[in-house]
Amino acid sequence: MSSCKSWQKTSYDKTSEISSRKLKKEIKKQSFSARSFDSRVKIHFEDNTQQFSGNGQIRILKDSIIWASINLLGIPMAKLYITPHKVRYYNKINGEYYDGDFEFISNMLGQEIQFSKLQNIFLGDVVKEISISDYNLFVQKDAYVLQSKKLDNLVLIKLTPFFKVLTEKMQQANVSLDINYESYNDIENQHLPRIIKIDTQQPDKDDTNLKIEYKSPRINRDLRFPFTIPSGYKPMVIE
Repeated sequence: MSSCKSWQKTSYDKTSEISSRKLKKEIKKQSFSARSFDSRVKIHFEDNTQQFSGNGQIRILKDSIIWASINLLGIPMAKLYITPHKVRYYNKINGEYYDGDFEFISNMLGQEIQFSKLQNIFLGDVVKEISISDYNLFVQKDAYVLQSKKLDNLVLIKLTPFFKVLTEKMQQANVSLDINYESYNDIENQHLPRIIKIDTQQPDKDDTNLKIEYKSPRINRDLRFPFTIPSGYKPMVIE
């Protein structure tokens, strides 16, 4: 019950000067450390040919399971079950399913994605593993900014004063992934995002925009992860 009542919007304080070594330590220190996370969600998806909005749930057992259920008009329409080695998904609208590796999600986001990276996106932690020597550090009044020195593989990370992600941009050639967090909730000393916006651009593919808004997030609850691919569904073709 306490986790249901203890969340509040996090205020942003001003940043102070910091060394690259200490910044890396603080990023790790402030990363999500609870046992589990769950929340109701409101989502909106849009590309060049379609758009839809829906509600649902997301549940995360840290480093083990990411589970999501999406509803349209109150009817469950899609489910996702991800472990560190497998992605399973089905969509009732198309009668399709996917049961395989992370190619499905990497293809969607235009970046090589593993379980830990996807978990970090949902929890507001840095997606790209940081080797501080590969970045230039800038301190602004309301953010820490890390910019990769390799311009042919651009990574730009903007952090809050409490070392969670405000913006993370990854761009290589004509492929880009932008992740933005509008604000954070403080839930039992865990900073967790309120709204996540994910935008992708890839050659020969539709630009995509996904907005995820957490409603009544909670941590450290015992969770269930029901998932069964319905019979008669066709395997999804990854293009």
